[in-house]
Amino acid sequence: MKPTPAIVCSAPMGAKEVAELKRLETAIDECLRSNYVEIGRALARITERKLYRSSAKTFEDYCRRTWGWTASTAYEYIQAAEVAASLRSLGQIPPSKECAISLATLDLAQQKQAWKTAIETARGRVTASHIAKVIEALTGRPPGAGPGD
Repeated sequence: MKPTPAIVCSAPMGAKEVAELKRLETAIDECLRSNYVEIGRALARITERKLYRSSAKTFEDYCRRTWGWTASTAYEYIQAAEVAASLRSLGQIPPSKECAISLATLDLAQQKQAWKTAIETARGRVTASHIAKVIEALTGRPPGAGPGD
């Protein structure tokens, strides 16, 4: 689907329209969060098989033209899907791309340990912020830092 040209509309929105916009944006956000695994798998397959080549010379160009994303965003989806796949055996996967990405700097054993701890210690929903605290406690290094940092 091609993006539509920008249309400027200066008409104010009523309360019902504002509420509808909020509801729809929430639905989009929830889909992006909950479907990150499928998005990542699809993008991995597209880049592995170079299925973008009919519309773009590079995967980076394909992501920008088709989805309006940087390649970094696309690779985050791929990485998050890989993390989720490695944690699936624990019976629960991270609820969002951000949560999965926060575990990506760890090796597989640490990912599993951090994820189990995050589930056990979260009060309610597991968040990326909570996972970051668990990782820091586990590794002694700030979130996102690699082993040599």
